[in-house]
Amino acid sequence: MALDRGTCHLSTGWCVRIRSVDRDRFCFGEREATAILVTVGTAVGLLLVVLGIPGLVAGAGLLARKSWARILAIVVGILGLVNIPIGTAIGVYTLYVLMQDAATEYFAPQASA
Repeated sequence: MALDRGTCHLSTGWCVRIRSVDRDRFCFGEREATAILVTVGTAVGLLLVVLGIPGLVAGAGLLARKSWARILAIVVGILGLVNIPIGTAIGVYTLYVLMQDAATEYFAPQASA
């Protein structure tokens, strides 16, 4: 869940960045428009990359059964609730799964042998 959301943000961010640098296809010689497009495209792309990093970290931590990853995934799920309609559905599902007692036990710190 969190890993998929992070990957989606990262790939979208890089696609926006790459498309914004492709100057000849969009602005046809308008220097000011090209500068604005590259600046905005880069900013949006970097923002999406930054937004994707917590989801990737949470997903990797969940795969490794780390207790901190459950909390991070819950935070990412709560933040995803505002992305109507798909983000809301994924956020609700994330909260439903990770707030159960079984999930708390599954991600509890492991006792040393």
